[in-house]
This record gives sequence, C-alpha cells and structure tokens, in this order.
Amino acid sequence: MVLSILFLLNVALDYGFTRILNQSRGELYNEWNNIIHDKIEADLVVIGSSRAWVQYDPRIMDSLLLVSAKALVS
Repeated sequence: MVLSILFLLNVALDYGFTRILNQSRGELYNEWNNIIHDKIEADLVVIGSSRAWVQYDPRIMDSLLLVSAKALVS
C-alpha cells in the first residue's frame, strides 16, 4: 500500500517537474528543450563545455562521417 502511494506521488511529481522544465525559458534548459522538441537541424550533436567544442570540431565530423553536426556549448 505504501509503495503504491509512493509510486503515484513519484509519477505526479515527475509529470509536474517535466512540464515546468519544458516551459522554462532559462538558458540552462533551453538547449535541452530544443533537443527534445526536435528543433536542432543536425544528425550529430556535441554537447559540453568549450573544451568539448574545441576537441570535437563539428566541421571535421561533418566531412568524416558525412552527417550534419552541431556543437552546443553550455
């Protein structure tokens, strides 16, 4: 019984928080929302700090893998 109540509470909280974060316009969640809602025009996305952006150059990945690549710097 207690497990069922905790499960339902967990589902309700997850739904609420997910809904709030999807509507968030903050910089932290903006890129994630774009990924979830398929607003990024790329086949391969590199997500990370500026170090990831420099170490994994999307232009090189474009030519080697023959895909559309984009880097998202957080």
